[in-house]
Amino acid sequence: MRPDSYTIRNDLLRAMSPEEFDSLRPHLEFTTFDQGHLVQQIDEPMDYIHFVESGIVSLVVRSAIEAPVEISAVLPSGMIGSEIMFGAGKAIYRAVVQVPDTLVVRIKLEDLRRAQRQHPNIDRIFLEFARFLMRAAAQNLFCQAKHSLEQRLAKWLVIASGQFDDGLIPVKQDDLAMALGVHRPSVSWAVARLANLGLVERRRAAIQLSDTSKLCAHACPCVSMIKRFELHRGVGTTHKLGHERFPERTADCEQLSLVL
Repeated sequence: MRPDSYTIRNDLLRAMSPEEFDSLRPHLEFTTFDQGHLVQQIDEPMDYIHFVESGIVSLVVRSAIEAPVEISAVLPSGMIGSEIMFGAGKAIYRAVVQVPDTLVVRIKLEDLRRAQRQHPNIDRIFLEFARFLMRAAAQNLFCQAKHSLEQRLAKWLVIASGQFDDGLIPVKQDDLAMALGVHRPSVSWAVARLANLGLVERRRAAIQLSDTSKLCAHACPCVSMIKRFELHRGVGTTHKLGHERFPERTADCEQLSLVL
């Protein structure tokens, strides 16, 4: 059964004033994506801008011959398509859904542009996130160079754990390999190490966290630096949408294989 109304969870949308959000409201669409869905592709036009409501979307880059590597993960604190703030009309990242049933709110770029012209403060909100994303990408680059795979895996799991109350993260080891920039056997070894320490349990197409506090202590120091995105406007505004804004689950999503 669908709810009579839905409370927006995305931090960027909640940071908007009622007037700013109302300028977007008629154009917002909800879409649920499957694990592995390609939300945007490098150098392709961005027809829609997506705001994550639940789940995890990885922003990745790759060369013509090398496997993809995650530069940052977008949670319900962020958006996919922030490069529009720098005049880009085409995507500069590939965006891939990491967990099943990821819920996003999307809006056509032309409708968003119209709202931005009416309410310049929307630009400030998006620029804050774009700045955060650049900082997170730089921190991940440092992390790749300086910290062990085991530490980086622990960091990724801790950051993702905020999306799942039961501590069960439905992520495949192939996807973790992409996120961490290694091959799957290396991820299997790192997961086994964490399991031997009693920090996680291996499940089919998922990882169960056994002790999040100890896992956090085992992670690299970057876990405390790549934090959930927060705007300097308090806790944000409550915005609701009626149930008529919920379309059926996307059934024909383009799938992207992440097997390395």
